[in-house]
Amino acid sequence: MSSSDSSDSSDDSKKLNKKPLKNIAKNKKNDDIIIKKMTKDNVYATEQKAVCYNKKHEKNILAMGAINKITGEYVYPKIANKNDKYACQDCGKDVIFVNGKIKIKHFRHHTNTNSCDYYEKPNESQIHKDAKLLMKKILEDKNKIIFKRKCCECNDIECMNIDIMSKTSLIELEYKFIYNGKKIADVAYISNGKIMYIFEICNTHKTNEKDRPEPWFEIDASTFINYINSTDKTYEMLCVRHKRCMKCYLDYLKDINLEKYIRIKLGQQTCNNDICECNYASKCSFYKKPDDESYNKSHMRLDHDARDGYTDNIEIAKLFENDNDQIKIIVGSRKGDIFSAIVYSHDYEKYKEKYWKCWYLDQFIESNLPYIYAVDGTSLGTVVILKTMLDLKLNLINFNNSIKKYDGEKYCIYDIQNVIIYKSNNKHGQINIFLNVPYAEKDEIKKYGGKYDGTIKKWFISKNSDNIKTVLSKWKEYKCE
Repeated sequence: MSSSDSSDSSDDSKKLNKKPLKNIAKNKKNDDIIIKKMTKDNVYATEQKAVCYNKKHEKNILAMGAINKITGEYVYPKIANKNDKYACQDCGKDVIFVNGKIKIKHFRHHTNTNSCDYYEKPNESQIHKDAKLLMKKILEDKNKIIFKRKCCECNDIECMNIDIMSKTSLIELEYKFIYNGKKIADVAYISNGKIMYIFEICNTHKTNEKDRPEPWFEIDASTFINYINSTDKTYEMLCVRHKRCMKCYLDYLKDINLEKYIRIKLGQQTCNNDICECNYASKCSFYKKPDDESYNKSHMRLDHDARDGYTDNIEIAKLFENDNDQIKIIVGSRKGDIFSAIVYSHDYEKYKEKYWKCWYLDQFIESNLPYIYAVDGTSLGTVVILKTMLDLKLNLINFNNSIKKYDGEKYCIYDIQNVIIYKSNNKHGQINIFLNVPYAEKDEIKKYGGKYDGTIKKWFISKNSDNIKTVLSKWKEYKCE
């Protein structure tokens, strides 16, 4: 507010209930109108009754709480009433509960000569304390609370419901615990002696990501105080942590640690707090937390004796379909013998039933079905098999460091750290011909029905194409090594 505004404030205040109010409310049934109040974060949006007037006359009020003189409990303005007596949390003197129509509900001291500035100009420490007490109160009152977090990369909003307190739950302020050393949480939700959630109140400095176990949330103190006092609906609060959503996080993790990426997808424990978003997939703040029993059941494993009951293996394969849309994973097993293969999507759609009817590797190879790579997984675990298949799908395996041998003209075999990989030769089940097509001629090959394989970065055309002769006369065939 400028100095000129301050000097005229007494005269302006007398006019607030006259001309500006009449001009704004003349087309309304009531003087009260519904406006949308947006905070500085532009996320907490709540409809509240207020009268619009010139912004330069508006006084910023922080709806700090008070102490009920009869019960001794903390009370925030929204739930206060005129019948009870309240005292200031800082100086202990009596305060007045203001329940007007123009300004948000709030407390204030009796006279302007009072030296306590707790309600008029609270300092950072006082705001921080009030926000902690307010969080404790709304949790203990069993309000429905939803935390929202905006992804720092894709800007999508993720939500997580906070469990309603039970008889074995309690809320602790300044809770001491051990995590990467001795730590103190602003507000801790404890159930059966274990930390369920941690809530950190941010006023100026944010909490170090390495200092809290998941799930934990951080909220802006001032925004939180006024939001709670201005809405009667379900509390939807913004977590101000700078984090990725689960989708973006998985994309990030796939590039730096493929094994942990797979374990998250399967429901196993996952990452370390120093490089990742959470300690465990099941404990991530925005990942549904199963109890211990259901968690064990949700840990997905490949069936090593599936035979024709391969439904579970299909579900696991589907988890990783989006990692390369042009390639599919199949898995077959019988009595502990298990193999996995990657095939082109167009081949998969054509021979899907035949692929899944193969129970063991020799049967699969002798079936003469088209494939790219096949892996003997008999002595391997689920994660190792899937990691090998994804390495192959994403073209991450360096075959130069492997032991290689050939078995006739059917396939060549690679031994990479005791993982046996079969690679189909061109003559075995190959229904497409890969081509050396310059980038400048990509539009031309499209006209002849050519398609691009992102895995080996080559164009190809079906052997059954009507344009096969024309294509081969224009471009040389690419020979797979």
